[in-house]
Amino acid sequence: MQLPSLKAQHLSKKVQLPSSEAQRSNKKVQLPSSKAQRSSKKMQFPSLKAQRSSKKAQLPSSKAQGSSKKAQLPSSKAEISSFKLEVSLFKVETIVFTADK
Repeated sequence: MQLPSLKAQHLSKKVQLPSSEAQRSNKKVQLPSSKAQRSSKKMQFPSLKAQRSSKKAQLPSSKAQGSSKKAQLPSSKAEISSFKLEVSLFKVETIVFTADK
């Protein structure tokens, strides 16, 4: 008795297929615009290289600051340990969810 109702639902899904194909054609129209944006990004690469050359001129001064940056490394290790604590909290939450099931 339920089989004819299921076939009616399949027919309604087939009617929706051309609308999804129309959306796919719209996505194909947007692809060249994304390629135009990629070409504009390629134009920005020479400006990035110019900034890198200016950073190379600053390298001797950054070596003098390198000793102060090494003093800041233990603080970054403390941040890494806090991330490990957050990961352990997520593991506890997953165990609670499996216990509820």
